[in-house]
This record gives sequence, C-alpha cells and structure tokens, in this order.
Amino acid sequence: MRNLERRTNLSPFPKGGTRGILLRVCAINLVANREIPFAPPLKKGEGCNSNTLFVWGANDMTDLICESEATRTPASPLRVGVLVSGNGSNLQALLDYSERRSCRFKVVSVISNCPGVFALERAQRSNVPTQVIEHQKFTTREEFEQNLIQALIGHSVDVVVLAGFMRMLTPIFLRAFPNRIVNVHPALSPSFPGAHAVKDALKYGVRITGCTVHLVDEGMDTGRILAQAAVPVFEGDDEMTLKGRIQTREHLLLPQVIEGIARGLISEKGFSV
Repeated sequence: MRNLERRTNLSPFPKGGTRGILLRVCAINLVANREIPFAPPLKKGEGCNSNTLFVWGANDMTDLICESEATRTPASPLRVGVLVSGNGSNLQALLDYSERRSCRFKVVSVISNCPGVFALERAQRSNVPTQVIEHQKFTTREEFEQNLIQALIGHSVDVVVLAGFMRMLTPIFLRAFPNRIVNVHPALSPSFPGAHAVKDALKYGVRITGCTVHLVDEGMDTGRILAQAAVPVFEGDDEMTLKGRIQTREHLLLPQVIEGIARGLISEKGFSV
C-alpha cells in the first residue's frame, strides 16, 4: 500500500492566488460500486486502500494509483479502439503511454471519419491499424455507425475512446459498447458542454476550468464522470493559450484513466471488460 502525500500542483498561479487546490476528480468505491462525490484532502501519512481510486488534479497519477487485483496484464492487455477526426494529440498520449512495459492497455485500432488527418499518421507510425470511414458517404447516421461497429468488432475492441471525434453517437453505437465508450472533454463537466467549451469558459469569465474524462451516453458530454483535472485561467488568456494548457492536462489524465480501467481500479455498473 502506498502513501499518498503528493498534492495537486496547479502552478504557476498568479501571485497571491491559490496553490495546491484539490479538485473533485474521482473517488470510486470499487466494493459498493458507488461514487464518492468529493474526495477529502489527505493528511500527511494517510494512505488509501485497494478499494478506492483517487485521481488528484491530473499530475502524473503513476504514484497515486492504489493497486488492486488487475483484470488485465501487459501480456493480455485491454484492447482499445480510438475514434478520431483531426490532429490526434490525445491519441498520441495513449500511444506513448502504451509503450511502457507495465502498461495494461493496447491501442489496436484507429478509425477516422475524415481522410488525411494527422491522427492517422500518428497511428501508422506506431504500427496501429487505421481505417477511414467517412460519414458523408452514408445516407444515415445509423448506417455509418454500423460500419464503425463492425470495424471495431473486427479488432476485438474492449473499450472505445473518442479522441477528438467530432460526431454525436446514436443509441445503436452505444448499445454495441455499453458503458465502454470513453470521451475526454475540455471543461469541468457538467459546465460548458459541446464543441466550444474553451471559448465558453473564457466568455463566462471562470477562473478555473479543466478537462473531464467520462463515459459516453446519449447526451452532449453528459455521461458519468470518471476523472477531472483542474486548469487555471490566467488574465490575458485567449482560446489558443487556454486550450493548450487544458490539452496538457488531457494528455496526462486520459491514458491513466484507461490504465485504471485496465487494472480493474475503475468499476462502473456494467463496466466489465
């Protein structure tokens, strides 16, 4: 059992601002299968037991994960399919993390609905099978998604990750992978859903925003929260600078949540892979 003495470091805050904020990220009791809404700050010397996962502010979680009986091993990893539409920086974070010898997930398929995007090149460089399934070539969303489903099933995918996939999914796709679709959203859900979350955060003048890793349901970024990370908003920030700061947190948080799923640390009703 490891001691958890590290605190979230949201530096650099403006002079006189708050440091070491612990944001409610995710504390899931794996025995009772219920979420603890707010994780209390740990005092020096306190630890955690194997039944609880605490995610603290999206610094490197490697030292913060409490081991439990793993559902996957490096030799038999969780098989992850990734849907993309653009640059694929979160895909790259998953690919980089999966190169660790101890990693218990593997990206086995990358599918884009847009041809020629850089995410496909990222996957090809890592020898991950890629496929382009253009949504414009289908008359209905359901027909498009049936092709996605068949492609993912063909690679025996356990969990689907949406990494900048700019399409809403219908119940047909959700039923094919029940409680096994994970998305990363550049805001602290339930605030600022949708494609303009960073712009909306600046518009409303919030001082703290962040990113959320959540399960996908039929709503717009409304699925059950798995983990969140806080990001400060600085005076003078524009959409580009704030987006870059949020993405830095996303690149840390997303792969470690997938690793937590692979290790059996994140347990949701129906999330058995």
